[in-house]
Amino acid sequence: MYDKYGYERKQAAVRFSKAKAILAALLCVFILPGCSGYKQYRLEGGQPEAPVESDGGRAIVQGDWVYYLNGDNYLREENIRLHYYRGAICRMKRDGTERAVLCNDDVSVFNIKGDTIWYVAWENGKSVICSIGIDGSGRKKLRETDSIFSGGGYEFTQEYIYYVKDGCLKRMDHDGKNDVQLTKERVCNIIASGDYIYYTGYANEEYGQVYRIKHGQSEAEAVTRLPGYVVGQSGGTVYYYLFSTGYCYAFDEQSASASSVAHLWYEEYCFASETGYVFASYVSDTDGGGLYRLDIQNGTRKKLCDDRAERITYYNGFLYYINDSALYSLYRIRIDGTDRECIRNEMISNLDALDIADDWLYYFSDDDEGRIYRINLTTLRAQCVEYEDIGTV
Repeated sequence: MYDKYGYERKQAAVRFSKAKAILAALLCVFILPGCSGYKQYRLEGGQPEAPVESDGGRAIVQGDWVYYLNGDNYLREENIRLHYYRGAICRMKRDGTERAVLCNDDVSVFNIKGDTIWYVAWENGKSVICSIGIDGSGRKKLRETDSIFSGGGYEFTQEYIYYVKDGCLKRMDHDGKNDVQLTKERVCNIIASGDYIYYTGYANEEYGQVYRIKHGQSEAEAVTRLPGYVVGQSGGTVYYYLFSTGYCYAFDEQSASASSVAHLWYEEYCFASETGYVFASYVSDTDGGGLYRLDIQNGTRKKLCDDRAERITYYNGFLYYINDSALYSLYRIRIDGTDRECIRNEMISNLDALDIADDWLYYFSDDDEGRIYRINLTTLRAQCVEYEDIGTV
């Protein structure tokens, strides 16, 4: 049963925590004037030839180094920064030592390719796409975009950067050149997969059909006849649901054919092509809720547990998720439904998908004012890795 009062306690606790953070941040405004503006950092030892792991989440591993977002600056839209380095891109060794700031912008998402980092920063109430070297040098502003927190979008691919400006889909090269507007109509929910960028048309405050455009081209083709929304992609397959039926479909990118894989209006999905399953959950449903395993081949389903699972992520035989049934604690369960356990009894931010790199799961803690933590998925020991201007945490 849905724990209405537990949910309200969680919301009240979050509001109290954020109120304390606002007070502390306001004090910092008076105590630490002049803590604005960009400062250049130069870090030695980067490894641009090394492969990149977990590209585009809260943390990215390249060689011996982990690059990560330094906490969630959830007060950015109120023009408050919780401390000077909140939301910055930081770097540390895999063992958590040698933490340092690479870029002190307030960053929302970032990607690494070779010796360059691309990221979206929050600057003066706007989202801005920037690039910088992995040593902290050569910072450039490339484009201003619609706010990625309210209707905008950003997708990094090996060939291009896609973004939303004035409601329309645009594309540019990594250096900011060859900027092309791809749509005249408004779009939402842009998702890059394989050779295409996918999006949903959006007009008169209503969702439209799902479309796709091949990289390097500008002509769109319809993926659905009815209004829909892409909810994930994995292994050359894009998954979308239709608003009219609530069915989720698997769309094969090569054959451009689709087949239904999930019914019954699930609210959260996890797609892991290597398992042969789709995992889905009800978050707010009061009857029949829970976390389910759906067999792609025969359409059968198995209920794994009663939890209202949010931000489900698959890794090495386990599903990791934020459990709305247990005050937003972090849980995991094997894909056969065994070994369910709480691995962090604290409120975890559901801002974005959980991010796993190098056998560590990275998350923002709502219990600790949005600081960034990581938990080792072998030992299940957690540590705060946030870098603050008063010293390393």
